[in-house]
Amino acid sequence: MKTESFKKWILIVTGLLTGGVGLISVLPALFLDKLFNLAYLQDYDIIIRHWSASILLAGIFLIISAYKVTWRLPIVLYSILEKLYLVGICLFSLRYPYGRSFAVVIPLDMFMIILLVYVLVAELKKR
Repeated sequence: MKTESFKKWILIVTGLLTGGVGLISVLPALFLDKLFNLAYLQDYDIIIRHWSASILLAGIFLIISAYKVTWRLPIVLYSILEKLYLVGICLFSLRYPYGRSFAVVIPLDMFMIILLVYVLVAELKKR
């Protein structure tokens, strides 16, 4: 498979996986339970919806960057940093009972980070 084609697939798949969490912004009670086994708390509705909508946008931008090469470098770099931060806080939170619900995020986001680093390095080599 050619490098450019492979990079596009990486960006599309990581965009879909990242953006999928954005479904929480539409139906928070359902998707918090299904994805993280967490109860929906009405008191945190605005924060939950804002966070998940932000993640949805990050996923959409990853998909767009598969086709709009000029957007690729900043979006991939941002996505790597965002995912590293998320993995970090998930690892930190594992020592608390509430943190165990987020353990599923760690291997998935680490895999996406590895893929996105590949894209980042390939893009930097092109320049």
